Parts: sequence; structure tokens; C-alpha cells
Amino acid sequence: MGKLISVIVPVYNSERFLNQCIESILEQTYRDLEIILINDGSTDRSLEIMEEYAKHDRRIVLLNQRRGGAANARNRGLKAAHGSYLMFVDSDDYISKDMISFLYKRLSENDAQIATCGYELVNEGGSIFPAAEKFPEMGIITENEIWDLYYDNRSTYFSVIWNKIYEKEIFEGIEFIDGKHYEDEYLFDEIMLKAPRITCAAQKKYFYRQWDGSLMGRKDIYYYTDFIEAIVIRLNYLYEKQMFDVADHTFGQAADALLDCCVNEGYKTNGKFRKNVDRQEQALRRLAKQYIKQPVSTAFGIKLAAFLAGKRIYCFFRDLHRIKRQKRGNM
Repeated sequence: MGKLISVIVPVYNSERFLNQCIESILEQTYRDLEIILINDGSTDRSLEIMEEYAKHDRRIVLLNQRRGGAANARNRGLKAAHGSYLMFVDSDDYISKDMISFLYKRLSENDAQIATCGYELVNEGGSIFPAAEKFPEMGIITENEIWDLYYDNRSTYFSVIWNKIYEKEIFEGIEFIDGKHYEDEYLFDEIMLKAPRITCAAQKKYFYRQWDGSLMGRKDIYYYTDFIEAIVIRLNYLYEKQMFDVADHTFGQAADALLDCCVNEGYKTNGKFRKNVDRQEQALRRLAKQYIKQPVSTAFGIKLAAFLAGKRIYCFFRDLHRIKRQKRGNM
């Protein structure tokens, strides 16, 4: 027998895809599983579907709760998990038959704390279309290499929670943040701090569904301010570690998202949203003032100065930089 692996699946109104999700876990070639299904206040047939599966497989642990959101449901699953390793699957996604055995083998061979793999994108009708990014194949990857790949590919490979297996100890003292979108991004840096050995595989073993009813498909305006808040947390982490080259890319990511919020119709009509955007802008300005005093690159220093001079000047600087980059690419 291998080590017990706990698979945590938060479920909310997923009746259309839930059978495929659960069956893909039950059919794993790796058998030593604890499958934790958390019904997060579903109003469709999701609970009925889970109850039927739980009758026929003792590996399933079914938890029922009032609607609390994906982060809350994942935290409930973490508290209930008995496995030495953890894995997360979204209830409208599914995994290849050998995903868990494949990643567990990668962990063992590389003496790693996290093993991660590539993924395919799936639409509402079930058609598969390849992800645009290139997935790395590396025995053990360093933190600097992770950041390089993250920004070179605009990659979700590292920041998402669901294409990985983790040693359970990594999540000691860590919880998903209730009421926040992009909860994966909030935890990205904290998890990396606890996992000095991460192994990466390019093979595509996870199938991520994108459709209008999914969490990412039904974005509201607060997705964007939550994203900026998560990036501000990251900028504080990078400042403490003096990783200024990475912070250059990260600051641009947050500033661009802030500009998008300011031109959103909700900024004019929704006082709560505007207040949230303004609060994130002040946090970014405080960070910019801290960073500009450090030995950052000339380009980063100009970016920070432009941002501190005002959004219009930063927007002009950003667009000019993009034009120059496009011209270099066409040469």
C-alpha cells in the first residue's frame, strides 16, 4: 500500500459535470485515496449525486454545509483530511486515470514536497483545446526559475491549486481566504515558502473546464480588486526577499489591473467598488514609494516614478513601452 492521499472537492451546483468529476477520481490507478466531497449549499441535484456515490465507495467522505464559497469548503476539507498528501479538484473538472499515481511517483523520485503537471482546457460541450502556455519539465525547480516561467508565459501553471499534489504539512497554518476570488493567488507565495523542493511535469493530466457557469466564467467586478489585493500581498513578499527583478513584472501586473478597474463602468456607478479600487491604489502607491528607494533597475524605477506621478502618466508610459516592444518583435 502507498501513502493515503486526500482529494478535496468543493461542490456547488455542479450536477451537469459532477458525475464525470467523481468517476475520474474513483477510477484512479492509485487506490489509497480519501475522497472528500464538500456540498457547499447546492440547490440542484449535486448532493443527491454525491450521496449515491458515497453509498458504493467507502473511500468517499461526504460533508454538507450551508453556502460558504469555494475557499470555505476547501478549508472544511483540509480540516477533515487524514492523508499524508493533499490534492484539490474542482467539481466541474476531471483528471486523467493515472494523474495521482503519476504525480505521487514524481514526488517520490525527486524527494519533493509538491509535484505539478500540465493541463488541458475543456469547454462546456466537452471539447478539448490546448492551453496556450508551455509547461515545464524539470526534476526540481528553484524559486527564481518559477518566477521566470510564471511571467514569461503569463502562466497559471504554478499559481493554481488544482494541478498538483502536496505534502500535507505544507498546509499547516495555511487557510484559503473566505470571500475572496483568486484564492489560489493569495496562497501562491506562502505555499512556495514552505516547499523548497517542487518537481514539474509537462504531461497534461488535469482537465480544466471553462464555461459561463464556472467560477471563472461568472466573474463579477470584485474579481479584479481581489486580484490586485493578492498581487499587493505578493509585492510585500518580494520586497522582503529583495527580489526586485520579479517585482518589476509583478508591479506592472497590479498597475495594469488597477487601470482596467478605473475604466470599468462600475467605477462610476458602484460606490463600494470605487472605494475598493481606491484602497488598492493607495496600497500600490505606498509600495511604489518603498521600492523606488531600493536598488531597482532603471526601467523599474521609471515605471514606479510614472505610477507615482499619476494614472494618466503611467498609462502613457505603459503604452509607449508596449509599442517599443512590438517594434522590436517585428524586426
